[in-house]
Amino acid sequence: MNSITLVIWMCVCLSQGRLSKTKLPEARLHDDILGINKYVRPVSDITKPVNVRLRLFLLSIIELNERKGTMSSSIWLDLRWFDEQLAWNTSKYSGLETSRVPFTSIWTPDILLRNEIGNKKGMKHTNFVDPTVRYTGEVIWWPGKEINTKCKIDTTKYPFDEQVCTLCVGKWYSDDSKVNITTTSSKINIMYYEESEEWELLDTSVELDTRLEALLEFSINLFRVKIKRRSAFFMMNIVLPVLLMSFLNQLCFVLPLESGEKIGMCMAIFLTFAVFLSLVGNSLPQSSVHMPAYCVYLVFQTILGILTISSEVFILRVYNNSCWDDSTLRRFAFTVAPCLGIPLANNIKSTEEDNVDLPTCKSKGYGEEICRKVAIKLDIVCGWVMLACNLAFTTGFFFFVNT
Repeated sequence: MNSITLVIWMCVCLSQGRLSKTKLPEARLHDDILGINKYVRPVSDITKPVNVRLRLFLLSIIELNERKGTMSSSIWLDLRWFDEQLAWNTSKYSGLETSRVPFTSIWTPDILLRNEIGNKKGMKHTNFVDPTVRYTGEVIWWPGKEINTKCKIDTTKYPFDEQVCTLCVGKWYSDDSKVNITTTSSKINIMYYEESEEWELLDTSVELDTRLEALLEFSINLFRVKIKRRSAFFMMNIVLPVLLMSFLNQLCFVLPLESGEKIGMCMAIFLTFAVFLSLVGNSLPQSSVHMPAYCVYLVFQTILGILTISSEVFILRVYNNSCWDDSTLRRFAFTVAPCLGIPLANNIKSTEEDNVDLPTCKSKGYGEEICRKVAIKLDIVCGWVMLACNLAFTTGFFFFVNT
């Protein structure tokens, strides 16, 4: 019985020896080093923090939502730290120097973007890449994801605006005495950055901020991205059509008063302008804190169109004043005529008392002539005034948004 037991024991030993010899070096390495507790910080002195080096790579800017105040971007982080428990002797594993290990098997810092929108803010909630461990105990982790972060957006100079958005990278529950995160550069790495069709990347910067929460210090790395809107599309599709239509209003004053088409032309231009404004309004940022200067410009152009229609109605009423009994327009025409350089006859007084004693036929004919001359002069003066106001406000708008 003892001999049979001895034979069985020898067979088992021989089979295990053969299996151990056929096992790959990296597999044996994983069996030896991955039995650690992933919740224990990898430091021999518990009074010292784990030093984690951080670099942020900006891959692309997907979208900037002005209405919601958010920025969507694609990033990945380069995180490096030392874990003494993961070091090994390369001679025992056929000269193996690096190995990828499962993410869930080792300790990792609780990194997250503090201003990210959504419940899954940590870098663990993503299609992460498993860390790479070197024989020295250095752990290299490159997690990446598409993020949607808050961004304070100032659209005052839309569509020629510049924005500064910040990515706040910090820790969730580990204070600075447990985990210390340091950046290795003063700029965001844009080596793999893909240019956006809507936004131009101007500059990046990195700052360190420390906040006190529950009597514990939490350092936050602020990665700032300065971008500028590419305005060529908006100039061709939003700004330029409005600018051209605004100057169409001035052509209403060029049309002769005898044509009978002045009001029709004014209303057609105004309705076209109003329909276009309703379409453009859906694409403008809706903000009451930072009112876009372009919205003010659109309101001014609308008011200018209303004033054009109103002035043309009044001028046509003066021009077609065929009834001498309209004393209000008569007094207005005789009062304004000298100011417009229209001379009055010596035997015709501009006062109401004198004009009443004139013969009816002579008074009516002379009054109609004065009203028509005044209307023509007013049409010219109003045209120049509207043009001057339009030029002044348009010049002021472009000067404001480009300074």
